Amino acid sequence: MAKVIKPNKLDLLECSVAESDDVDGVAWDETTTYSQGQKVRYEHVSYESLANSNKANKPSETWSGTEAKWKKLGATMPWRMLDDFVETKTSGPEGQPLTFTVPFSRATAFALLNIEGAAVHVRVMDADEGVFFEQTYSIIKDIGDFSLYSYNFDEMEAVDTLLATDLPMPLSGTLAVEIYPGEGFAASVGHVIVGRDRSLGGTLYDAEVGITDYSKKETDEFGITTFVRRSYAKVANLKLYLHPSQSDLVAAILQDLRATPALWLGDNVDNGYTALTVFGWVEDWRSVYSGPNEQQLSVEVQGLI
Repeated sequence: MAKVIKPNKLDLLECSVAESDDVDGVAWDETTTYSQGQKVRYEHVSYESLANSNKANKPSETWSGTEAKWKKLGATMPWRMLDDFVETKTSGPEGQPLTFTVPFSRATAFALLNIEGAAVHVRVMDADEGVFFEQTYSIIKDIGDFSLYSYNFDEMEAVDTLLATDLPMPLSGTLAVEIYPGEGFAASVGHVIVGRDRSLGGTLYDAEVGITDYSKKETDEFGITTFVRRSYAKVANLKLYLHPSQSDLVAAILQDLRATPALWLGDNVDNGYTALTVFGWVEDWRSVYSGPNEQQLSVEVQGLI
């Protein structure tokens, strides 16, 4: 069944990576005067000063508008995994595992997006009930994913998305993750999602996936083309089947997700095609009642970078 996970708001309970002055900027202080270009961090977000003699201007309140004092740069290193972007990553030191813990309360699913490493260990547990779920994943693709030629001569490929649904639901649990790096690499994760998974229907053939590319391409008067490689976002148009008896429930789910980032699982199994997994918002959806026992549902999803 195709599913959607509406993310819970998460806090970072533990992380092996700490905020630092070098990477994230110095901790903002109300009594300190900052010069133009100086970098600070405040409430897990990094900012850059836009003016000299910048004193007592709280970054979270003065980073926008015509008289902005600060430029918002984004989440600090440990908190990048919990911002609104998939491509910004929390990375550990080279050769060392990246470990972190987030709440897993009233949730039945988790997802790790844009991960890099060799293996991942995941544990969901409750302080009273103990371990609800524990699994170790290899994120290097298995030989079955390659032709014999590719396995022997091409570079090894890794899975960039891990997820699990239909898990037992603790009332007040935690999700603990350890990402082990490959040799000579750093372990990292782009986005962490925890929430309840809801079934939408069975994905039919003719599901469509693609990307919106924000790269810049310009051709001058002499026919010379230059490229500036930028971010991209996934897009999907999912064709689903469900029984009309589920119509009101699915419609309520989709209406609730208006203008809300969520994780859309287009394949009918968790370990299926990750190309059909998109973190984004529902751009449009349409239902066609094809008969007394059949409803066709089309869901368009616009991904986030």
